[in-house]
Amino acid sequence: MANIDLCVANGIGLNSVTNTRLVDRGVSLHLMPELHDAGVALGTVLHVGAQHGLLIKHDGITDLGPGYSSDTIHDHLVH
Repeated sequence: MANIDLCVANGIGLNSVTNTRLVDRGVSLHLMPELHDAGVALGTVLHVGAQHGLLIKHDGITDLGPGYSSDTIHDHLVH
């Protein structure tokens, strides 16, 4: 995958494994900072702002979660 921009909201945005796989494949992933019902309000503000020529940026960091090696995962499953 290349040159794909993807904006994810709601509960699916909490899937750190999938998010990491998408990023590893070159997808430009934007996770809404509010991954619950309040995200609808935030998305509305961003959409209406864009219609009026406003570029609103979120300065927060959305974490993709920690990375784990296959050995680490195996060790935790065995124990």
